[in-house]
Amino acid sequence: MLESIYYFTIERDGEEIEIEATAEITPGDPGKISGPPENCYPPEDPEIYTNDWKVIGEHAGLDFELTDAEEQQMLDGLLENAENLAEDARSDYEYDQWKERRDEDLRSMGR
Repeated sequence: MLESIYYFTIERDGEEIEIEATAEITPGDPGKISGPPENCYPPEDPEIYTNDWKVIGEHAGLDFELTDAEEQQMLDGLLENAENLAEDARSDYEYDQWKERRDEDLRSMGR
């Protein structure tokens, strides 16, 4: 699971308020749809669990509810950030899988 942090600004009563939102992300998987059936599996979408948001900067500590539009802005930003993090994690995972297969092949050849 990855943690996503997204910073955004909202306007209230003519003042800009900085917000920090955090979420936990389970990266999706593009699946595998070619090759032998026993090696194939369906794609999985990423999952996002919003943990918290807080006011930062000069208005830190201010307490209020986000409007529906502000909450959507936060979720859209977290999702975009999550997609970038998931892509990075997927690349890391694929590299790790390749490296494990390579090491296993080398061991089987006695190297």
